Amino acid sequence: MASELNLNMRNDGYVKVQDLLKLNLKTFANVPLRSHTVDDVKEAVRNDNKQRFGLLEENGELLIRANQGHTVKIVETQSLLKPILSADEVPGKVNFVHLITLINTLVGIFLFS
Repeated sequence: MASELNLNMRNDGYVKVQDLLKLNLKTFANVPLRSHTVDDVKEAVRNDNKQRFGLLEENGELLIRANQGHTVKIVETQSLLKPILSADEVPGKVNFVHLITLINTLVGIFLFS
């Protein structure tokens, strides 16, 4: 879908929020994307109880992707993973179920409909 919308998707599934907000599309609430701001997107992601989307700020630009539930051939899943080389790199306690959930979340990509 990203390529159909002429969105430049990185190999880790992220697209620029600014590019997304320029699209001539409407949200499920029938509100044009162009009427939203970057802060609106941040708030929507923060308030999403299911944590469907991930945000990344890089070089002063905000990027977004889906955390789960979508597959696109362009995404290189290996680029989403970072090896954990010591227990010190793991924040807090992590059990097996949390680890599987984390892995599933990291393999997601952004797909906006």
